[in-house]
Amino acid sequence: SARSVLNDQIDLLLIGKTGNGKSALGNSIIKYKAFVSEPSSTSITKEVSDESNEVNGRTIKVVDSPGVGDTDWANDETTNFVVNALAQAIAINPEGYHAFLFVVRFGGRFTKEDQGTVDYLKKVFGQSFVRKYCILVLTYGDQFEAQVKVSFQDWIQSQKGVLSDLVKECNNRVILFDNQTTDEHKRQRQVSELIEIVDSLKQENSRYSNEQFDLAKNEREFLELTSEAHLINDKAMTKADVIFKQFKRIQETFIVNYDPSPLEQLLDEIKTLYDSIRQKDNKTGVLGDLLRNLESLKSLICSEIQFCRRMPEVEKQISQKYDNQLEESNQKLIDAKLNFDRLSQERKKSEVHNIQKLEEENRRLKREKEELEMNQSDRSLQFRLITTTIPEINEQYTKIREKHRKNVLSSMFHKIAKTFSKKTKNIDLPMEQDDLEIDVRQFMY
Repeated sequence: SARSVLNDQIDLLLIGKTGNGKSALGNSIIKYKAFVSEPSSTSITKEVSDESNEVNGRTIKVVDSPGVGDTDWANDETTNFVVNALAQAIAINPEGYHAFLFVVRFGGRFTKEDQGTVDYLKKVFGQSFVRKYCILVLTYGDQFEAQVKVSFQDWIQSQKGVLSDLVKECNNRVILFDNQTTDEHKRQRQVSELIEIVDSLKQENSRYSNEQFDLAKNEREFLELTSEAHLINDKAMTKADVIFKQFKRIQETFIVNYDPSPLEQLLDEIKTLYDSIRQKDNKTGVLGDLLRNLESLKSLICSEIQFCRRMPEVEKQISQKYDNQLEESNQKLIDAKLNFDRLSQERKKSEVHNIQKLEEENRRLKREKEELEMNQSDRSLQFRLITTTIPEINEQYTKIREKHRKNVLSSMFHKIAKTFSKKTKNIDLPMEQDDLEIDVRQFMY
């Protein structure tokens, strides 16, 4: 029945930043000072502690956890400690928790750092734990009453930013607590209001148990792995660097030796390292870059091993190819020499033929020259003969001409004289015939 549900045990887990009054809240709920509560920036609660008491006829169990969101836990070692402590808090209460009390101090600014704490807790407990199981508790209620003149609910509704978002995510499950009050009625009222909110959660949801915690395992592993990632990276990359340097030294021996055995040993080492990192990553992807680097080195070594295994056959093929090329080259050289000899013989015959033609041409030219010289000599002789006979010819010509002239004149004279004699036969002329002859000759010359 509903009544029996309300009468069963209430299990609460306190979470929050150190100094927010988390332990004081636990003491207020169970009505005695069971948890150490001191205002300090140093986390007082270093281990999980639990206390129980009967309140209003009901057994309430409160588990206090180490401070979450403290400045001194933002390192790998403390992150692991907090995750382990919260896991322990779940383990020591196997039946689970009805509610998580997320403790925030009034007066302190609720910043993105606090939102980061909420996100951190989601990675530990699961993304839905705030919406389903979280109650926001603002402590230092005495300071609120001294500083704020409106009701707590009106003040909450007026808030903006990160605090407002958290209130909405908690479905407005928020309560103000004054852990310092000595007013018993007020103390009783605060606890009763808190139990009422817890009872409403009990009716809506089952307990947050190991089952839900196990469902958030991957996110916790992601959180833990993220905090350890740089250390894992440093160690793994140091080992990988040693392997790579050994790989380079082995490569230098390939000039004389292609034995893959040393590389196979390196491959075993890098595989072991890779498998260990992959196991740590557990598909979270946190170590993805590291795994890709190791995979590249592993692939490089594998490729080199395959190269070494192929090299004997490759060298054999290269040698065979070289021999074939050498044989082909030698045959080409022989063919070229034979061709050269053939061409040389043909060229030699051609040159002999050309020489013979040139010699024949030379002899022909020589004959023609001699004939020319002989002809020239004959013409010179003829010219000299002609030259020497010209005066004689001239003289003979002159004589002949003179003789011819005289003959002509004489003939003409006789003809003239005869004619003249006939015409002047009966004419008495004073000139004698001899005188006339002389005059005619003078006229002719």
